[in-house]
Order: sequence, then C-alpha cells, then structure tokens
Amino acid sequence: MKALRDSVVIKQVQMESNSAYVQLFCTAWIDQSVYETHYFYTMEQFNILLNELSARELELDFDNFKTVVLAEDEEIYSLDLGEDAIILPFYCMPEQSLAMIA
Repeated sequence: MKALRDSVVIKQVQMESNSAYVQLFCTAWIDQSVYETHYFYTMEQFNILLNELSARELELDFDNFKTVVLAEDEEIYSLDLGEDAIILPFYCMPEQSLAMIA
C-alpha cells in the first residue's frame, strides 16, 4: 500500500461538447485514506495533465472515446481506461502543478 500513498488512479475521462471542463473519475490515496472522487478540470488544466502524461510516455487513446448523443447539439465523450488505468503521484495533478508554479 505504500506505493500508492499520495497517488491518484485515473479510471475514466469524460467531456461534454458544450462545456469547457473535463471530468476525471479517480481513486485517490491521500495520507492513509482511500477516496473515490471526481476531478473537474478546465481545458488548460487538462492540457497540463496531458503534458505530464506525455512526459511519462503515457497517452490517452482519443480514438477510443465513446460518444453519447444527449440532444441535437449536445454530446458526451467518455473514455473508460479499465485495465489501462493511469496511476500518478498526487503532486503531478494539475492543481498541485499550478500551486508549485505560483
């Protein structure tokens, strides 16, 4: 369990066509507690996360996003990572990166 301390497992990525936010469904190990949580990121923060993944030679397969049409002008794009869930140290998450920059 020590290896997962202060880590985040990203399990699903979801975006809406008419929204400026990305939602991540995650499991977070912070201190000695485990949380099922959702992170909401702006596109700028999501780009920071994509850069972090790229630096670690990890990629999200955007071709595998599933599209759900809610209305004529509204769609949801969802990527379930399943067995390819991404584990990152908590300090790599965008809000932590922005705090370190400031």
